[in-house]
Amino acid sequence: MTVEQSDAENRFRLHEITRQYAAEKLAQWPAEETTIRDCHCAYYAEFFRQRQSPLAGKDKNAVLAEIEGELENVRLARSWAIAQGKAEEIGDLSECLAKFYRPLLCEAVDTLIETIGSGRLGFDHAIREYVEMSDNELSRALRDYVQALKMCDETQRRLSEEEKDTCRMEVRREVLRKIANYFNVPEVTAFVDAVLESQDKHLSLVKTLEGQAKQLHQVVQMG
Repeated sequence: MTVEQSDAENRFRLHEITRQYAAEKLAQWPAEETTIRDCHCAYYAEFFRQRQSPLAGKDKNAVLAEIEGELENVRLARSWAIAQGKAEEIGDLSECLAKFYRPLLCEAVDTLIETIGSGRLGFDHAIREYVEMSDNELSRALRDYVQALKMCDETQRRLSEEEKDTCRMEVRREVLRKIANYFNVPEVTAFVDAVLESQDKHLSLVKTLEGQAKQLHQVVQMG
């Protein structure tokens, strides 16, 4: 077990091997596992309900930081709610994740528009620059995108430029889809869909991102 320290509190985290062992043992008692996971799910649904009003107030940033510390638990709770068909909990936990990710995605899209629109960099290099400059849940996920494209370039050196572009398009589609599935919130999925549609139809990426930014800003402002 490790202790993670922050300004607000100390958090205890099981080592991954210990966590997996405990999960395997718990699975041997299905009734007890269901009860425990139901309680965990209900706790984090209520965790969000209690923070809905503060999220709309002056303490919004502090509440978002608190949610960030519980993202793994919220995602696990939502997965259980989906598996068990708990409609109310699915709604609350999905909205909790969306409330957290919307501002991050909004900031990322604004940054990409500025970088690409300046003519300095294309989409892939703009993503790389964003990853290097930022350290948050979204930028950490996008590191997989940067690494996958780098590996594609390194392994396909002997291909023609056209073949390399095809490889990049396939990698771009695969990794962005994985990211959308990981976050599993409408705004991230819409962002990925828009980027891939722009790629497939050869549309203006800046205009595509500007459309995404407009929608995101409206949703964020509505709270």
